Amino acid sequence: MRHVVILFLLTASIFGSSQKVLEKVKSLVDSETYNQHLFLIEKNFGEHSDRFMVGDKIDIISLLQKLKSNGILKIYLGKPKWVTVSFEGIGNPIFFIKLVSDSLQEIGYFNYRVVEVEKNIDGVVWKIEFLSKYILDPTILYSSLSKKGVAVTDVERESPISWRYSLSITNSFLNATEIRAGKTVELNKPLYDYWLEIKDREGIIEFISNGNNWHPDISFYDENLFLIKVFKKDTKRRKLRLKVADMIKYIRVSDIYQLNNMKNGLKISYSKIKR
Repeated sequence: MRHVVILFLLTASIFGSSQKVLEKVKSLVDSETYNQHLFLIEKNFGEHSDRFMVGDKIDIISLLQKLKSNGILKIYLGKPKWVTVSFEGIGNPIFFIKLVSDSLQEIGYFNYRVVEVEKNIDGVVWKIEFLSKYILDPTILYSSLSKKGVAVTDVERESPISWRYSLSITNSFLNATEIRAGKTVELNKPLYDYWLEIKDREGIIEFISNGNNWHPDISFYDENLFLIKVFKKDTKRRKLRLKVADMIKYIRVSDIYQLNNMKNGLKISYSKIKR
């Protein structure tokens, strides 16, 4: 009798996960695509639903990757359309938006517009839209986000051109160049603004700009990415020394006019303030 009960519970569990995965697949594709690939979907996702479950939760990225590799996930829209993407999560809103926007840049999304930013005690919702023949590929976005420790916990298809991502930034970090006392760092020609992470608090940072036409635009942030101080000079500088206060964790370095003014890169050194 005990074996019968165990078998019954196991069967019920498998059936439950199978239904859960199939329902999720159905929500991620249009009905025509679902019906067209019904046999393939039931075989790959229904019969093998355990491959897409972590405990009682769906591993959304594994599911999306399989859908894409099977040609079931529709990325191409046929003609340019306005695509809306919402990102939601719990944590510092500034940090959250920085992580997502950096990932969008890394995968080639520059020409989007922000249509909504909602911040409350539960977290943040950041909504963007862009004109494209393609939706935002969730598997490519995941590859970039994961490098920053951002977890994609769910993806929802609200319509063919409207998607929602749930993200966790609990273990996330910025991809910034580490700056330590007594070390010199040479940075190459920037594609984006330089971001620096100060490892030894309170010191003097020195920038050397050889062969550039650099007009400094430097912002100082604390560990929560709250802006503490801004330094800007509308004059060409070859060498610059600035004090870094104890609460400074990150520094953004750019040029007032264009990044090409730093085409030869920068040399950065840092020293602790002696007391």
